[in-house]
Formats: sequence, structure tokens, C-alpha cells
Amino acid sequence: MTYITPSRAGSAAGIGRVRADASGTQRPQQEDIRTNPSRGSDSAELSPVSRYLSELKAGPAVRTDLVARVKSEIANGSYETDAKFEAILDDVAEDISFDL
Repeated sequence: MTYITPSRAGSAAGIGRVRADASGTQRPQQEDIRTNPSRGSDSAELSPVSRYLSELKAGPAVRTDLVARVKSEIANGSYETDAKFEAILDDVAEDISFDL
């Protein structure tokens, strides 16, 4: 069985492996686990929900070029056109399903 020995006064000097022999007596080994780890590497897996929440938190990429263009069109009065209003009215009428 492998144990990590407690460090002394907050230093890393006491970090090492301790093995118990058949009699149950613990004896420290000479190897230092900081420089010679013999166990496998640690890993962590995120749940799908965690990954999804992370993506939501990051938010979509902002298309600064498009935002700048639309702001400019709004400022000079060319953003709202009759063709855009007609397209919106057609979409709304289709959603409502008016029978004319």
C-alpha cells in the first residue's frame, strides 16, 4: 500500500512514498514522487451539461464587422428600407396564416 508522508512545517521536504512490508512495519523509500512518479496521470472528464454551460457562458462570437456596418446604417438612416419592411410583413402574415 502506498501512502504520502506528511510534510514538515509546510515544506515539500517530507513528500515521498512509504511502503509497508509483510510485518506491517512502514519504511520510507528513497524515491521522491515529485521527480519520479510511478503512478498513472490524473485526468478529469466534464459532463455534457458542464460543457454546454461553458459554451453558453462563452457566448457566440461577435461579428464586429457586421455590428459596425449596421450601426453605421442606422446612424445615416439607410438601415430601415421599404424592402425590409415588406419582407417582415410577409413573414408575419405567413406565421399568422391569414386566409385572404
